Amino acid sequence: MLKLRPIGNSLGFSLPKAALREAGFDQDGEYEILVCDGAISIVKKQEAASKWSFVDAPLSDENRKWIEGELE
Repeated sequence: MLKLRPIGNSLGFSLPKAALREAGFDQDGEYEILVCDGAISIVKKQEAASKWSFVDAPLSDENRKWIEGELE
């Protein structure tokens, strides 16, 4: 059983090394906290699945009017 305890100005859990090792966590890794329906998950930070690249392309007259138009 884990108990929530003060750590500096925060609250935290001390997790067993064996559990962290089994989950593939290491001290140099980057992790994200996800909160959903009353549960907290800590997962490895994932790199973006795809890389975006932007190419300059001419705009159609219709798109240029839309981009340069005033908001109503």
